[in-house]
Amino acid sequence: MNNRGFGGEELLTPLTFCAADTSDVETVVNHVKKLYPQAPLLGAGVSLGGMLLLNYLARKGQDSKMIAGLTLSVCWDSFESSVSLEQPINKLLFNRHLTSNLCNAINRHRKILGNVIDVDYVLKARTIREFDERFTSVMFGYKSCTDYYRDASPGCKLPKTAVPVLCLNAADDPFSPKHAFPVSLAQRLPNVALLVTAHGGHIGFLEGLFPNGDGYMDRLLGQFVHAAFEHLEDLREACSIKD
Repeated sequence: MNNRGFGGEELLTPLTFCAADTSDVETVVNHVKKLYPQAPLLGAGVSLGGMLLLNYLARKGQDSKMIAGLTLSVCWDSFESSVSLEQPINKLLFNRHLTSNLCNAINRHRKILGNVIDVDYVLKARTIREFDERFTSVMFGYKSCTDYYRDASPGCKLPKTAVPVLCLNAADDPFSPKHAFPVSLAQRLPNVALLVTAHGGHIGFLEGLFPNGDGYMDRLLGQFVHAAFEHLEDLREACSIKD
């Protein structure tokens, strides 16, 4: 799913996307299920996409219309992710570049977004937190960026999910620090598996001296999809999920 305003598409309404707003995910899921009502649907989300998926699964519970979910390098706690990305080296390598890309996207849609947001003020943001304070929290009606970050963080919402969920994270991910992983919570939830590797960075998980071809992340995705589609009853039983 391409988020609004990305993927080469123009905004038709003055609304973008955020990690807490799962309405577009729900629209896509309902559309696919309307076209193929008998087809099993599995959700996979990477980084912010993983936040959207987990928030959607938690919000919908038994009514998600998905048989399982898989996240890769999800950011569990928006506050801790923001702090990590504001460390000097991470700010230099990642934060400024990502903020610049976000600002460029807003500027590209200035004509339609200018009706509801102070675009020039947004474009002065130099960190993701500043961007979220000036744009995201305002766009989606939050009183503050703190309120938005609390709503966007999926870690504490895991108990509300009702399908098998596999989450892959690396302990050296600068976007999602390991101390924010909901390890103890996941250990108490039979439907959630939190797989943590020592290395892998953010959406990396490369293998070998000269990585080539499929890596660990690719194999894990393939194995989980096969289990969900070919052995769903066994998977649900292992997760203590009853019909």
